[in-house]
Parts: sequence; structure tokens; C-alpha cells
Amino acid sequence: VDNGILTFNGLRVPREALLDAFTQVDARGNVVSSIKKPRDRFLKVADQLLSGRVCIASMSLTATKCALLIAIRYSLTRLAVGKTGQSDTPIFDYQLQQKALLPLLARTYCLGFAHNHVKEKLALQMTGKSMSSDIVKLCCVIKPLISWNCENTATICRERCGGQGYLSCNRLGQIIGFSHAAITAEGDNRVLMQKVAKELLAEGPASEIDYDGGSSGAFSMKNL
Repeated sequence: VDNGILTFNGLRVPREALLDAFTQVDARGNVVSSIKKPRDRFLKVADQLLSGRVCIASMSLTATKCALLIAIRYSLTRLAVGKTGQSDTPIFDYQLQQKALLPLLARTYCLGFAHNHVKEKLALQMTGKSMSSDIVKLCCVIKPLISWNCENTATICRERCGGQGYLSCNRLGQIIGFSHAAITAEGDNRVLMQKVAKELLAEGPASEIDYDGGSSGAFSMKNL
């Protein structure tokens, strides 16, 4: 992953070419905005990053699945010494390998379900079919969870593949490198999680946990 810079020398851009969906500058240089507060204008523009965060989560989830597929396939074909004393037992039969890979597989399935939920919510929001007050929090939290899981999964998969995991043809090194880029792209993961935590705290604590999805508290188990 690399960044690029595009520069112009002596090029004058007409005022009509400004990207001014929320704030305009007239011929006299006066700034007019439909959003009065500068902080609110910043947040409105920052919300345009929501779809990008979901896309990065999608790519990270695919990379995670790829790493698991590579490691599990290798584990099922790499033979080690078994009960017979011969090299006839796949290393996936050993608890060491199973305890390392199967929890990652289960977590990736769960994150996949959560990601599909966020995609559906965002699609409804962007098409105007539904408005959700939680969409910002959902998009901000799904990217860190999935990209962190991608990094952790790819690293463990590489370790569980032994020397084969180092070979570039097996792509695990590329997946690890991509996961590092995903952690900071479209917002640093820790900053995004702080944003989500701040908004949840601002909503106030729940008076009690409501298992029926009612309104007895600020949070509902139905929405988790």
C-alpha cells in the first residue's frame, strides 16, 4: 500500500469547481454554510468516510478468510508422526493446531455476520429507505474489530504453517502487511474506538438490562 501526491503549478481552479456540498464561497469571498457550527461541519464531512470504513472491513474480512483457508488446508495435508509411529497423521488432528485455528474461524464467522448487518444498515441509510442513529457507531466499530482480527489471524496462521508460512507464494506475509494498512486507513482503529466509547457514554448508563428489547434501559440486549 502506498500513497500518491498530485501537484499543479500555476493552475487556477474556478470557484464553481469547489466541492461545496455543505459550504459555499460566493464571488465576494463570503463563506455561507447550511451547517452553522464548524464542529458540526467537520463531523458532517467526516461521515463521508463511513462507506470507506465498511469497504476496508470487507477487504480485511476477505483477507482473514484467505489466511484461515491457507492455514487449515495446510494443516489437513501436512503429515506428522501419529500413533502408529509413521508420518500419517495430519497436524490438524493435534489439539495445539485446533486450539489455535478454530477459535479464529469462529470469531471470523461472527464478525462476518456483524459486517453483513452493518452493510445492510448503511445501504438503507444511503438510499434513504431508513435512517438509523447508530449507523456512525456501527461503521466506526466494525472496521477496528475486523482489521484487528485480520492481523491477529494472519499472524497465528503464519506461525501454525511453520516454515511454509514464510514463503511469499503462500501470501500470508502479504495479508499481514495489508492488515497493518487497514488498521490505520480511514481512521486509526484506537481513535475510532474512542469515538464509539465517547458516544456510548454520552447516551448514559442503562438502568437495567432488558432481554426483551424494550425501553427499560438506555441499551438493549436486542441491539447488541
